[in-house]
Amino acid sequence: AELIFPEIVARAATSRGLDGLPGVFGVGQVVPPVRVKDHSHLPFPTFAGLPIERYKCRDNVRSPMVTMITSFGCQHRCAFCAGHALCGRGLRCRPVGEVLDEIQRLCATGIREISFSDDGFTADQGRALALSRGIIDRGLDMSWFCNARADELDPEVLGAMKDAGCHQIYIGFESGDQRILDSVHKDTTVETMLYAADMIHAAGITLSAGFIVGLPGESDESIQATTEFIQRARPDKSQFTTFTPLPGTALFRQVGSDGFHQAGPAQIESWRERLLATWTSMEW
Repeated sequence: AELIFPEIVARAATSRGLDGLPGVFGVGQVVPPVRVKDHSHLPFPTFAGLPIERYKCRDNVRSPMVTMITSFGCQHRCAFCAGHALCGRGLRCRPVGEVLDEIQRLCATGIREISFSDDGFTADQGRALALSRGIIDRGLDMSWFCNARADELDPEVLGAMKDAGCHQIYIGFESGDQRILDSVHKDTTVETMLYAADMIHAAGITLSAGFIVGLPGESDESIQATTEFIQRARPDKSQFTTFTPLPGTALFRQVGSDGFHQAGPAQIESWRERLLATWTSMEW
């Protein structure tokens, strides 16, 4: 968006449409985006004139809060995710020092919490460790939360993140059924995900978990496996999303070509309610 948004503004000012503009997604239209290769020349965002004191979400514990992105792209191949179509499969990271400088400037202006919106904050664990230690070394008074993959965590990184102010990590587990995970190329295992949940709990960090209901091949048996996974992982927060084939994803292309058997809306809603009931009935 750093390169494209000025053109969006220019077209809006002259009532022109967005057809053919790179990075704009529409029904039947996926125009590859123009990606920034070097983010070091981009200025830090400014919040002058914005009502920052009113910014919040269900996850922040301090205010004011803003969002921030420190890396772009993803190294993985989940068939339901459109992230690679937007940002590419390779990981592009902003320099650690530059990120710390921006955080320091935010803290100096009164920001007390940051939502790191990277697809995977710990995709490069050494970098996540350096960022966390940098926050500690600079004495930055802030709390934060982020997204991560279950197979990109270890106790040392989690301990440093906790000490640096991280209070919550969101992980997209998607399903507790290994067959479903394999079919969507999640490239991890149920046991790895459970181990990650244990590590996050042990670090004293809130675990926010995401599940996708109705992925291809979903059944009563796979829902039961996810139910048992929830009971073992014991996430502090959970969200249950209905599967939607997004443009630019492998599953979207599969729907448009061969198609696949998918449960109807009533069945999916029944499964969602079953999973939600499992989570809400757990004793904490």
